[in-house]
Amino acid sequence: MANYRQYTQCCDISNFDPGDPIANAALTGLYVTLAPGAFALFLALAGAVGWACLWILAAIWLYAAVVGYCYWFLYRRLICIPSPPDHPADSSGNQTVIGLLIDIVLPRTESSFFGRLLDFDNDYSIGVLPACSAPLDANPPGQNSQPFLINNPAPGPYGYLITEQPVTHNAGLNYTGQDAVDHTFHGHPELEWHSQVLHCEFEGDGIFVLFHTAQVALFAAFAALFVCLVIPGLGWLAALLALLGLLLLGGAGAIVVNFGGGDPTDVNPNIGELHTNDSNHTGADTLMIMGHWVCDGGHVHDYHSLTYELHPVTFCCRTSPVTDCDPIQVILLKKKWQKAVTDATSAVTLENQKLPQNQWQIHPIVDGCQPVVIV
Repeated sequence: MANYRQYTQCCDISNFDPGDPIANAALTGLYVTLAPGAFALFLALAGAVGWACLWILAAIWLYAAVVGYCYWFLYRRLICIPSPPDHPADSSGNQTVIGLLIDIVLPRTESSFFGRLLDFDNDYSIGVLPACSAPLDANPPGQNSQPFLINNPAPGPYGYLITEQPVTHNAGLNYTGQDAVDHTFHGHPELEWHSQVLHCEFEGDGIFVLFHTAQVALFAAFAALFVCLVIPGLGWLAALLALLGLLLLGGAGAIVVNFGGGDPTDVNPNIGELHTNDSNHTGADTLMIMGHWVCDGGHVHDYHSLTYELHPVTFCCRTSPVTDCDPIQVILLKKKWQKAVTDATSAVTLENQKLPQNQWQIHPIVDGCQPVVIV
């Protein structure tokens, strides 16, 4: 599982801030701007520098706010969910689920170019109905965008992954679960099947790129203020330095729009195109997915919901539908998958694959090499 991309880190519930991230980012920008702003204002009132230097403070506030928001998004948004004693994670900290692919949310789905330019969150997201759970097709029609009635605890051997956990319950966070529709019937919501799904995300680098770009832009803005305060005659250079920050952010947006989006091929180059259900509610892929089990606190503000998810996904492949829902058999299947993936992706296996005798293309008897025998 060395090929998956991860830019986020989950945090302990004690480090999670349920406040509005936009407001907190604005306050962060104000905190960073306060000291240099007071100093610049004092010099301007004393007539030592021109008042034009003060406008650079707005750029400092903007870039600092972006840095603060990105830091929250990357390192304070996801809450680590401890594994239950009867469902331990594997040696890499992954939980495993086998389930039906219900929906896909592609990165950069806004219709306009500028909408895509402003959407730096370019993860590739899917919703999976855990094996041995039934679709919630009894939900009232037209409710797919509203909080919905969930099964809590959720049924099935993987139901614990979408069941409210003590870590968020004890913190007073309102668990809602996530609703997904396997096929959209425009104008006929009564035909849609709703499912309580486990959200899974293949990470893109959008916010990570924005984070570091904003840091460079913030440095440029501070340099602009320094030049403006120390050498007032070079105010034009200060303006260029401050403007450079905006150009950097715009360039980062252009890069994110066209490159860096999350994709299932990041963890499995051979996975091919994924399929959800058609209009007959058939045809969806059954997937085996491994990933870090977290709670996305950002959904509280974006979608007024609190859900659990695998983020990032560290491995994904197609598998056969689960027909035997005996919990013991499903858990044995889960352990077999975990062992198979761990063995296939271990450092020992990867090094052995590089040996000359393992570089065959047809069959080792035909075109394989023999290892060197040391006498």
